[in-house]
Amino acid sequence: MVYIFVDNARCDGCMLCLAACNRDGLMLTDSGITHDRSCDCLDCRKCEYICARGAITWGYEVTEAGCRNIK
Repeated sequence: MVYIFVDNARCDGCMLCLAACNRDGLMLTDSGITHDRSCDCLDCRKCEYICARGAITWGYEVTEAGCRNIK
């Protein structure tokens, strides 16, 4: 699972990240830009690349996939 972190203290409000996202994964709220976890993110990272202030970073949740015996 992808986690997009926005440091609103570094954000200058240009909103280029909102325009860059093809899946509406970011949204503007009263507290600033936030990641909408319900979006169907493609992991393209355009929002991170376009942010000149470095306010957007990515993280991934690593999970272990197990094998189940199906009888």
